[in-house]
Amino acid sequence: MEFSLQAIQEAHSKYTGPDFPKLIREFKAALKRNQTGVTDFPTFCSEMVQAGVYKWVSDLEEMTCSYYDLQEKAIIVEEIPSI
Repeated sequence: MEFSLQAIQEAHSKYTGPDFPKLIREFKAALKRNQTGVTDFPTFCSEMVQAGVYKWVSDLEEMTCSYYDLQEKAIIVEEIPSI
């Protein structure tokens, strides 16, 4: 899947409403694959598009990473583990 606004919009509309839990499952699976080194960063970006994620923001003061949909609503906020 290409990384484009249209692809994000399609995925977002696909998972809006009753399919929202499926978005969360796909998102968490993609995140885990990336964090464990199974996928590279370009693959992770593609999988985020497929899950309807528009962007993510890391807050290094709060040690969180927030993943947003097209309406700028945080889908998931995760803690960044300390080293």
